[in-house]
Amino acid sequence: MKKKIFGAFLTVTLFSSILGCCGRGAPSESQDSAVSEIVETTESITTSTPTQTTIDDTTEPTIVSQSDFDFVKTVEQTYICGHQLSYPLIWGQFGEDFSVDPEGAFTQPGSQKISCSVNYKEQYLGSFIFKGCESVDAITDDTEIVNVFIQNEDVYKFDVPKISINGVTLNSNHEALYEALGNNYEIGIDESQINYRSDNLRFHFGFGKFEDTEDKLVSVIIDLKK
Repeated sequence: MKKKIFGAFLTVTLFSSILGCCGRGAPSESQDSAVSEIVETTESITTSTPTQTTIDDTTEPTIVSQSDFDFVKTVEQTYICGHQLSYPLIWGQFGEDFSVDPEGAFTQPGSQKISCSVNYKEQYLGSFIFKGCESVDAITDDTEIVNVFIQNEDVYKFDVPKISINGVTLNSNHEALYEALGNNYEIGIDESQINYRSDNLRFHFGFGKFEDTEDKLVSVIIDLKK
C-alpha cells in the first residue's frame, strides 16, 4: 500500500469556514486573504531545512515514480446531484437546476478566478472556483471550473446524493473509499485527510469522527488545477 505522509494540508475546518461562507455575506479581509491561497493552491506543504550534501557526478538521477491513479477516469465516474462529470469540467455540464449565487462571490484582482456558492434547486450545494473571469456575470457555459468543494451539510435536503465518486457518497466510511478507488492514496496530517492524485490533479476526502459511530466522509474537494 503506497502511502506518503504530508506535513501540512489545509484542514476541512479551513475550507468549511472560508469557502463555505460564500453566498452567506461578504467575506472579511482575512477571509479574502485566506481564500486567495486556496485559489492559487489548495494545499500547503512544509519542508525541512536542507543539509549540504556532496553529489557524485556518476550518480544516476533519481526516477520519481508516477501515481497510477487515473484522475480523469475518476472525474468521469463522478456525479454531482445526478449529473455525470467529464474532464475538463465546465459550467455548461450542469443543467438548469444549478445556479451561481452572486452574493458573497469574491476574487483577488488579477487572479482571473472567482469563488462562488453554487445552488442545486435553490439549496446550497457547495463552492466552485471558476477560471478566466472575475465576476459572476462573466461566467458562461464554457467557463472552466478548477475547484469544487462539497460537504455533507444538509444532505437530507437533497433528492439525490450531493456527490458520488465511483459509488462513494458523503457519509461513506474509509473502507468504502479504499474499495472504490484503490490503495494508491496519500495521507494528510492523519487518516482524516485522504488524497488521490495524478499529475498534480487530486481528489481530497475529509473524514470526521462522530460519537459512537465510525468515521464518515464529510467533505470532498476536486482540485482540477495543474
